[in-house]
Order: sequence, then C-alpha cells, then structure tokens
Amino acid sequence: MSKARITVQEQSAVKRVEQENMIFDLLNPADLPPQMRLGVFDLLSIPPAPLIRNTQLSGQFYQLSKQICLPVGMRFGVDGLLRISPK
Repeated sequence: MSKARITVQEQSAVKRVEQENMIFDLLNPADLPPQMRLGVFDLLSIPPAPLIRNTQLSGQFYQLSKQICLPVGMRFGVDGLLRISPK
C-alpha cells in the first residue's frame, strides 16, 4: 500500500559458487532459493516479514563488485507461502 521509485542500472556480474559467504545486507529468507544453504545470521523481527542480516550462505552467487554478492535465484517468495497456507 505504498509507492517506491526504482532506478535501474545495468551491472556486469560473475556467477560463482562459494561456501560460507557472508552477506551483510538485509534479506528476506523467504526470497532465498531452495538450494541455498543458510548458516548463522542475525534475525530482525520486522512486520510483516522477519529479515536476516550478517548472514552466512553457501551456494551460487552473482559477484557484482568486491563487496557486493547476491544469491543466484532470489525472487519474491510469496508463491511459496501460498502453497503452505490453509485453503
């Protein structure tokens, strides 16, 4: 029920596999792909969804810069919630 302005900027990325990669940004764990292994993390209970940060992840990543990695296959995870909700 809110608005946001989005600016798109094309980035080059390198796809790589890494074990125990630290991601310091905020992530919604429901948006992570199923093959991503979640290690230790800090949990922030922020409605409507809990967020994680300082997260140790293992799997495939896009390397955008020296400091920025994003998990491959992240997407808006609402469809996963719809499968488990009661009818």
